[in-house]
Amino acid sequence: MLDLIKRLFSTRYMVKADMVQGTIPTNREAYGTAYRIALPAVMEMISISIIAMATTAMVGRLGIAPMAAVGLTQQPRMIVLSLFFALNVGVTAVVSRRKGQGD
Repeated sequence: MLDLIKRLFSTRYMVKADMVQGTIPTNREAYGTAYRIALPAVMEMISISIIAMATTAMVGRLGIAPMAAVGLTQQPRMIVLSLFFALNVGVTAVVSRRKGQGD
């Protein structure tokens, strides 16, 4: 079982042997780079969630109608964000294919 987990997350097994060009980074280097790239996006999402939670908590003391208004304004924002996330996934897939093709 441990061997399977190592194979899933090891950089050595992420590229087929016949497709390796140059040296493969170590696990620490590869995951460190990925974390450094993803950290700003993660921090932004955490900040957005904390601000939404604080807004909801502050307006919740005013009553049901203001609370519903805050909820209604947060829904379109989340729908737009989900569209951008979907676009991001699509662009990432296209870019990675082009990069893999050397195009």
